[in-house]
Amino acid sequence: MLKIKSLVCAMCLVLPTASFAEEPINGQDFINLFEKLSGKQPGIRKGHAKGVCAVGTFTPNQAAKQYSISPLFNAPSKANIRFSMGGGNPHADETSRSPRGMGVQFVLENGDVHNIAGLTTPVFAGNSPEAFFGLLSTLVPDEKTGQIDFAKVKAYREQNPSTLGQFNWLQSHNPPASYVSSRYFGVHTFYMVDEKGAKHAFRWTMVPEEPEQVLTEEQMKTFPKSFLAKRLEQDLAKGKVHYRFQAELAEQGDVLTDPSVRWP
Repeated sequence: MLKIKSLVCAMCLVLPTASFAEEPINGQDFINLFEKLSGKQPGIRKGHAKGVCAVGTFTPNQAAKQYSISPLFNAPSKANIRFSMGGGNPHADETSRSPRGMGVQFVLENGDVHNIAGLTTPVFAGNSPEAFFGLLSTLVPDEKTGQIDFAKVKAYREQNPSTLGQFNWLQSHNPPASYVSSRYFGVHTFYMVDEKGAKHAFRWTMVPEEPEQVLTEEQMKTFPKSFLAKRLEQDLAKGKVHYRFQAELAEQGDVLTDPSVRWP
């Protein structure tokens, strides 16, 4: 069983500021684009299609109450966790330099639920839905050749620098050796509200208590494309896995509305 130990959690999400386009990008646009990228996969999620689930316990730290009146911090709660590979391919290569995800659903004593999701990258691949959509659009294979035009992808990144941060981070960091051997970043800014009504902006990170591990260059070449689910079973068979749910409070000058920018 996966046990999650924590300090603080989120109240409400601050979305990145979207540009005022004549036809703003919406959820259905992304679904249609995911199908172009990964094909139609009936019964499977469009994003983060490949994943595995676990259950655990969230134990709040009493110190969190000075920042938030959320009932999440009143008592331990059940946690439903899903680890996943980024993208819409249910057969994604798990040795690739791509984001991994962690989604957590906290089930409170009164039956209410609180959902959060994070990535193994400290920044997102764009400062707005439009920037991210544009980036994904360049990855759609050519109808005639069936190949991705990487010159087009590179040109888009250069013209839209907010899409470079995550890409550069992935190129300089090998992928995790296990779903539970990596940090997960909330990337967006959230707010906690205290008993006086004051708001505290923060970003969260799930930090494993065990040392973080990544695949070696040799393992990236020799490991099978699917190994993370099996490794999770092996990790949990050894005993409970512990994570600290940490909050980093915003300081003067920190960008609150751009998930493509990492705080100092």
